[in-house]
Amino acid sequence: MSVDPPASESDPTSSARRYRALVLYENGRILKTVEFSAWGEGAALAIAKGMVNEHAIELWDGLRFLDRFEPPRV
Repeated sequence: MSVDPPASESDPTSSARRYRALVLYENGRILKTVEFSAWGEGAALAIAKGMVNEHAIELWDGLRFLDRFEPPRV
């Protein structure tokens, strides 16, 4: 999954960054890992937030934790 770069980042010498989203069970254990490319942290955060369904999502940039998104409570 990738996101088109903003006009200011459309330099052909630059490339999208790789991010990792962890899909988590309720107990915090990892269900699966999804790797994707995005043109910046803001785009990666939006993609990860959109991945939330019944499982929480943690977004990582390498070893750097960025954010956690919880599923809606029913």
